[in-house]
Amino acid sequence: MYINVELTDWCDLQLSNLGLVWPSLLLTYLGQAAFLIKHPEAIGAAYYASVPHPVFWPMFIIAVLATIIASQVQRRLATGLD
Repeated sequence: MYINVELTDWCDLQLSNLGLVWPSLLLTYLGQAAFLIKHPEAIGAAYYASVPHPVFWPMFIIAVLATIIASQVQRRLATGLD
């Protein structure tokens, strides 16, 4: 997660992680585990196979955009740019 720590308080960061990020990850992992228990043959592509067909492409686009943004943040942090 990329934030400007000069403008935010650590309490806000911890609160957002505890209240939003952690429950979201927990629900995602539990959903994938439940899907794999029901469909063990889909172990190679559990993330994309567990998504309902009508929302597959919007979710795929969001995942690709999140990956691009994360890679840009890593590149900026590695080069020392803010």
